[in-house]
Amino acid sequence: MNLYILVIQYYLTYFKMASQTITSNSRTLEQMSLDHGIKTIEIDGATLHGGDRYLVKINGQKVYLTGKSFAYFTKLAWFRKHGEGWVDNDALEPGFNQARYLYRMKTEIREGLRKGEEKETRPLEWGVAENRRDGRYRMIANPGVITFNEANLKRYPDHTVSSLVTR
Repeated sequence: MNLYILVIQYYLTYFKMASQTITSNSRTLEQMSLDHGIKTIEIDGATLHGGDRYLVKINGQKVYLTGKSFAYFTKLAWFRKHGEGWVDNDALEPGFNQARYLYRMKTEIREGLRKGEEKETRPLEWGVAENRRDGRYRMIANPGVITFNEANLKRYPDHTVSSLVTR
């Protein structure tokens, strides 16, 4: 009988400590974006090299993305700013290659941010998007830091992006 009571007390103590750890580790999206140093995200859409790459600015730093990466980044930012933030993988693009293109987008952003860094500064470590493991993604950023150049987005050649602005 005493052993039974000791086991129950042990589990109660364990779960109480575990719940305190979870509560202390919980952070808001705003804290997460600030932890990663994200102060501004501007989806500009100006072109480079005759439309080969498209401009986004992260903390004022210019990053030129390929068309597919720009489309993914814009959709993630748009849904983060204008809704609950979660985007179904089919809303990004129909098919089965979204994870590959998201990885490519993150790599392009990481490389673009490194080009503008001074050697003494710590690189901006930002995961860009999180995955809910059910085929939905969300940009890791406070919606208040995201802005769009709607005039440029209306002229973007991919209808799935340009139609976001005209909704």
